[in-house]
Amino acid sequence: MKQYFEMDPCPAEEDGAQVGYNSREELAAEAMRFKAQILSAYPPVNEHCRVSIHWNHHDFGIYPEIRIWWDDSDETSMEWAFKIEEDAEEKLVNWSE
Repeated sequence: MKQYFEMDPCPAEEDGAQVGYNSREELAAEAMRFKAQILSAYPPVNEHCRVSIHWNHHDFGIYPEIRIWWDDSDETSMEWAFKIEEDAEEKLVNWSE
């Protein structure tokens, strides 16, 4: 079965765009940049692995989050997803150059 967890749309130690302050375009650009960084740092290992941007509603406006998808019947894709969540090498802590 497909599973996912959500991440912030920018690295943990960076100041990100803010809903209600930055435009939707700025929020989207930041989320797309971070999605690309995730895929570069942790390339999908098979067709069960996916990274997507999901938009959520808030009182101050709409905001993105990154979803990491895997299939819980596929151990390889599950390991890939949890490797991203752990980020032991801290590839997702700051923006890459």
